[in-house]
Amino acid sequence: MRWAIPVIAFGNFVIGTGVMVAGGMLPPLAAGLGVTIPVAAQLITAMAFAIAIGAPLLGALTARFDRRLLLTATLVIYAIGHIACALAPNYESLLGLRILLAISPALFTPQASAVLALIVPPEKRGRAVSLALLGWAVASVLGMPIGAYVGAVFGWRAGFGLVGMLALVAAIGVHRVLPSGLKVSMSGRSMWAELLRWPSLQMAIAVTAIQGAAQFTTFTFFVPALQVFLDAGPALVSGLLFLFGAMGFAGALGSARFMDSAGPIRVAHASFAVIGLGMLLWPLGNGSLAWAIASMAIWGFGSFITNNAQQARLIAASPKLAPVTIALNSSGMYLGQAIGIPLGAALLSVPPAAADYARLPLFGLPILALAFIVSLRARQLGQRRAALRQTS
Repeated sequence: MRWAIPVIAFGNFVIGTGVMVAGGMLPPLAAGLGVTIPVAAQLITAMAFAIAIGAPLLGALTARFDRRLLLTATLVIYAIGHIACALAPNYESLLGLRILLAISPALFTPQASAVLALIVPPEKRGRAVSLALLGWAVASVLGMPIGAYVGAVFGWRAGFGLVGMLALVAAIGVHRVLPSGLKVSMSGRSMWAELLRWPSLQMAIAVTAIQGAAQFTTFTFFVPALQVFLDAGPALVSGLLFLFGAMGFAGALGSARFMDSAGPIRVAHASFAVIGLGMLLWPLGNGSLAWAIASMAIWGFGSFITNNAQQARLIAASPKLAPVTIALNSSGMYLGQAIGIPLGAALLSVPPAAADYARLPLFGLPILALAFIVSLRARQLGQRRAALRQTS
């Protein structure tokens, strides 16, 4: 089982790269498909919205499935779907394929985290989940920058084809490493019934959606914004995206050490503060490479800590509900994207100006503050529930 965490991490990397690759390729996608950048961004919005709806439903419907078979199948579907995306003849067909491909992210990341809850001792679960989710951080270190570079140099079709090949490799790895016969003990229906009686878990899941909306108001438009801010070419854009992702990887890796000792809720709150600082500095990057570097480094450092902490928070609260709560948490993450992306797009003029991109975080910061308030309330309700259980 020593290979379970790195293999699942690689699967998360492939899933994350497939979700985010369109963001790195927005300009060539828009040009190649004959649409505007805000319209091309809907390729991300539609997939995110489909994942948000599909994750909890598919998590419940597949609760009794063998985990190895389920995770392998999701990656095979991802591979075939991305190869089909590379061959898509027009915007409408690509949009439809992206929606269908939502099946794989909706299942893989939450159910892979739930698998770790089955095979890792309780005292190590927080760290294990954080390490496995580093794949998402690596997707930003390599996936989005590679997408930006490959899309600019070789075209957007090559970017989708690359994801398809990586997904095949991940499918083989998962099938070879995970044992067969891994199943959860509760049915999807009983998990939902239990969750409906647990308000603090519901609010904790909402935190993920709210903070996601705050970040994706701006995050989706990093590539065109940097091009306008700095007149940046493919190499500089990819380098700055690499910096963002590398700092995200560093933050996620560093926070894993404190997830079990400090507790995931404190780790999540610390990440909100770091993200907020990065968002505050973002407008200063308009015309200044130094400030753009500072903003993306700080923002990146906190960006991936939040979801890792949220996953660990839900597993710690109830390991037996992990297949549903982690699915809902992933749903919340993508719902945040589905809300934040069109909000950001609506704030852009046509064609977008540098000032439009610079002001986007000013709308995201109040949403981030709301996420912190909801998280505090969720913690309070959780503590009250724990106290009542001890006295009863």
